[in-house]
Amino acid sequence: MDQILSGETTVPVIAPQTVAQPKKTEPVSSLNFDAEEKLLENYTIESFGPQEIPTAMQIEGDTVDLTKMSATVCYAQVLDILSYPDNYLGKTITMGGLFSVYESPTTGDVYLACLIQDATACCANGIEFICKDAKNYPQDYPELGTNIKVVGTFETYMEDEYMYCRLKDATLEIVQEN
Repeated sequence: MDQILSGETTVPVIAPQTVAQPKKTEPVSSLNFDAEEKLLENYTIESFGPQEIPTAMQIEGDTVDLTKMSATVCYAQVLDILSYPDNYLGKTITMGGLFSVYESPTTGDVYLACLIQDATACCANGIEFICKDAKNYPQDYPELGTNIKVVGTFETYMEDEYMYCRLKDATLEIVQEN
């Protein structure tokens, strides 16, 4: 969430990978070496070639319903939205997740978001939203961490020199857990 609110919505750089490969020497009969260096000298580091940076998902139509996707696909779709926001401008996005709030320590501005976790709930990404009806935080909103469903129109906006993503004219619904 902090990455989103700070404007870090770019594709991560994928660095070349390296793997230790055994040198083509005679097999070692036992591991009774005097020092770690002797063990490491049996390996060389080989670099793989450059990796291809993933391309944006192809979205057809004017709506994206993240609530009908598996947790893994939904999380990947949110990453795509944040990485390629121009592909989603003006689309109606429906998403379900956890209600979250960020309050700027410098301006006091409050930003509301719907956080989507991956399948193992170890990672989360979210999208900010602004409700279409006049509501005041905190009295008109659910408790933090409440399951919510948000439907709104995707847009980007500039604040200071950073670009942010959000759903405007959003409706917010509390989702009862089964």
